[in-house]
Amino acid sequence: EICATVRQPGKEFAAIDARMICDPFQLVAAAHQALHAEEREKMATHAISSELIYATSGAKQINEAFRRFGATPASKRVVLTTFDSRVIPELRQLVKGKEADVNLLAGACDEIAIRKAYKINDAELKSSSLIDSVVTRIAIMRV
Repeated sequence: EICATVRQPGKEFAAIDARMICDPFQLVAAAHQALHAEEREKMATHAISSELIYATSGAKQINEAFRRFGATPASKRVVLTTFDSRVIPELRQLVKGKEADVNLLAGACDEIAIRKAYKINDAELKSSSLIDSVVTRIAIMRV
């Protein structure tokens, strides 16, 4: 139900597969990128909520970003995001499961899938943390 609702025109929230989020800061970095693109009128997508998914992915192709990072009916854990606090009650009504603290994301992530999506190798992780590597890719996505 969440996935169908998110895809409706005019919905100002995004559903992200929680497996692909290793730290809340990953979402903050992506939100900054999405807001910056909106401010400069350089969004690659048509809505700020979809721009967030695109920015989170670090990918160049929008379809790839949604395929890897967007929630699907098969997603067991979903992160719902919005830039508009007025839609939070609607988001809460969509949730059939249990609401959890965003700081629990690290324990729910799929490090292998994240490393594959962002092309992070073992050598890089010897000198950097996973979140640092991810945020670096988000930050330089449009440079």
